[in-house]
Amino acid sequence: MPITNFPGGVGSFGIPLYGAGSVYDMPWGKSWFVSNASGVVNGDGTSRDRPMVSLADALARAAAYDTIFVGPGHAESLTASMVFSGTAAGGPNTGAQAIPQGVRIIGEGVGTNRPTFTLTAAASTFALANANSTLENIRILCPQTGTTTNATQVAVTAAGCMIRQCQFQGSSSSTALATTCIQLSSAGSDCLILDNTGFTVTGAPTSWLSTTGTVAPARVTVQRNTVRMVLSATTAGIIDYSSASGTAPVDWLIADNNLANLVASATVVIKGVASAAGIIAYNNLTGGVTTNLTTTTINTPASMESFQNFVTSGGKWAIVGGGTGAQTS
Repeated sequence: MPITNFPGGVGSFGIPLYGAGSVYDMPWGKSWFVSNASGVVNGDGTSRDRPMVSLADALARAAAYDTIFVGPGHAESLTASMVFSGTAAGGPNTGAQAIPQGVRIIGEGVGTNRPTFTLTAAASTFALANANSTLENIRILCPQTGTTTNATQVAVTAAGCMIRQCQFQGSSSSTALATTCIQLSSAGSDCLILDNTGFTVTGAPTSWLSTTGTVAPARVTVQRNTVRMVLSATTAGIIDYSSASGTAPVDWLIADNNLANLVASATVVIKGVASAAGIIAYNNLTGGVTTNLTTTTINTPASMESFQNFVTSGGKWAIVGGGTGAQTS
């Protein structure tokens, strides 16, 4: 007998049955399904058998704390902030569709079979503008052709959001790229940025994760990410919160990451600001192939508790606390 899908769960004599999954992963509200993969029969999105054709359609129907599952092989573009292309046949929701509070967007599939969203214009952005919303297990690609610099791939302007297990492409050519992949406003406190990857082909983004404005969000966790990008400058940061010169970050955790600024002779991987407080620990920080990253890998460590960070390049390594130790062969 095949396993049956019950998006809303099942019960026995009024007692909910949770199955093999955890309660954490059980959808609280309604579940919606999206796919435009080849061979899929589209419908009202209430089951995997008849998914909606575009993420825009699911967002238009979703209420707070619903969950949207996006199927393997799904692919569409963002042509502006929260404006989705759907398929060639088009969909009923062509304008911008906000992600409601607490809505989880979860991609299904592994590797390149995960849902893929290509940002085709300067203003194309995933906007996490309502509290506690998430993006999980999706691929987010910069423009693929032409001369287009996408400003921000994901903009976080609300508290408690999460970006988990996503793949970010920062550039596809010297003229088709993103400026930054994830940008946090002052309202983006308690953000979780976990288990993501990032890469460039050719071309040079300014950063992977950055703040905007002079006030930083508080209590941001950046953990277990692997990001290797050729950046726009030797002193650019994969993580860059240097804009927060008015109110510095407080209680940030940057830990267990593999971060590389691969521009030749790079000297900075994390770009900080005076008065920042938190923890930078257990990271592997890498520079371009011709540099020793001797003194400024963590630029302006300020009051960050910085310890057990490996700094590596070209057959050399060191354990550096605040970015002030030299590497040894």
